[in-house]
Amino acid sequence: MARGLKISKTAPLPTYRGWNLFCFAVLGFLAGRSAHGSGWQLAIWVGAGWLFGLLALGVLSILLRRLYYDLVMIRGSRAIPSGMSQGFLSLIPFTALALMADVFLGWNATAAFTSAGLMFGGGATVTAFSKLNPQAKKGLVASVVPSLAAAGLAFAWMIGVALLQRALGVLR
Repeated sequence: MARGLKISKTAPLPTYRGWNLFCFAVLGFLAGRSAHGSGWQLAIWVGAGWLFGLLALGVLSILLRRLYYDLVMIRGSRAIPSGMSQGFLSLIPFTALALMADVFLGWNATAAFTSAGLMFGGGATVTAFSKLNPQAKKGLVASVVPSLAAAGLAFAWMIGVALLQRALGVLR
């Protein structure tokens, strides 16, 4: 164990992964709706959005466990999922905006709101981690890597939507 680190017995850390995955499912629905999907195709889009969220947050969690190892040592194994789910709660307003833009204004802005929400979620995750461990060093790498990883997720979302559109034959 690293020198100077103390393992503290704190209250259980909350996770909001259900809300995060719900947002991804709604964004999947909106992406399918903008692709003019039918009923069964919309169900596939919702499932694909949920699955993307599950896989993306899982991969990001593995990456961040390595980067924030001191946080895991101090706060326990639930620190990374808790900080990530708190950070990605910021996806809720972007999902709401995408839903309102689509339903009330007829705008197809799901990709833009999803990308912005993912990027903001990456930055908010850094903030959540710093609140979980205020004594941690605030290095450039620890601040930039989650945001870059979130940018990668945004790019993967865009590619995934295009591939699913092609697979479902809704690209014209």
